[in-house]
Amino acid sequence: MWRRILLSTLIVAPIGTALHFAYPWTGRNAIAGLFAPLNESTWEHLKLAYWPMLLLAPVQRRIYGNPPGWLPATAIRTISAPLLIIVLFYGYTAILGTHQLPLDVGVFVLSVFGGETLGHLVMERRFSRRARAVAGAAILLMAGAFVAFSLRAPPGVLFARLGA
Repeated sequence: MWRRILLSTLIVAPIGTALHFAYPWTGRNAIAGLFAPLNESTWEHLKLAYWPMLLLAPVQRRIYGNPPGWLPATAIRTISAPLLIIVLFYGYTAILGTHQLPLDVGVFVLSVFGGETLGHLVMERRFSRRARAVAGAAILLMAGAFVAFSLRAPPGVLFARLGA
């Protein structure tokens, strides 16, 4: 299991890092902006973990032989990594009073590793039909939130540009 977690992290982290630059690389393409950060807000940077993890999920399903807990594990992975980013980022910046790029990168990688770990821990478990439906709905809700809040971010610290 640890080999799979590490491999998944080593796949997601570089994709998420590259995704950080996709919006400017595409000439500020609106479609790219749904998947890549549009600005330097914390919310926009959560996409760096969410979308690559979601993209990896069907590959994992196939490689792992369609494990029974795949859908709940995918929901856990894709939602817990962004939550870990929020907790770790605001935690360390509250202590230091500022953010530092090397620590931001560390938070990202650690959060992806944490999300992968949590998801892989439940991948082989069996879940009820209701739990699988809730997991699928949670994935879709999070994807919808990323799209909706990219188009129109609500007020709040999570959506404010860092340094603004």
